[in-house]
Amino acid sequence: SGAYPHLLIGIGKEGRIYVVNNNNMGKFTSDPTLNCTSSEHLRTDLDQVVQEFPPTTVGGVYSTPALWNGPHSQFVYITESGGSTRAFQLTNGHLSATPTSQTPESFGFPGGDAVISSNGTTGRTGIVWIIDPKAALRAYDASNVSTELYNSTQNVGRDGLDTYVKFSTPVVANGEVFVGTKDTLTIYGPL
Repeated sequence: SGAYPHLLIGIGKEGRIYVVNNNNMGKFTSDPTLNCTSSEHLRTDLDQVVQEFPPTTVGGVYSTPALWNGPHSQFVYITESGGSTRAFQLTNGHLSATPTSQTPESFGFPGGDAVISSNGTTGRTGIVWIIDPKAALRAYDASNVSTELYNSTQNVGRDGLDTYVKFSTPVVANGEVFVGTKDTLTIYGPL
């Protein structure tokens, strides 16, 4: 998407991030001298991909990364199980070596699927939405996810979710956020 429509970004349970060109996926490279009991499993130069990070770059991930094409930069958001959501800047088809920001909250198992809403690339309109496994909808500033804009526990009587469904993802459409729970569909919108 955005300036790099040919890129795929994936993360495994071991926390290794891959950036892959979907027109040339690089192929698996077998190294018969590789000793998996040593530190060689940390190598990132075997597979011919655009970029590969070592294991535990992030915690285990059971969700899909999200992309925001902001006004000056592109960001990829990764939510780890038992950890935070981290924003990595995407520049010239490569992710920053470290996150540019991360949420102060940790998300228990299985983490969460970040969803982005914005008014195109207009500055200060990007919002990262995540359903917290603690049965809360959270919203963060897309340019700096350490800034929480809203969470549904701020006014539980009005906004609280009744339950949480594992691997659920918020849906944003027409200025509203839809969250499916075990027994209900909760719709958030302007007051």
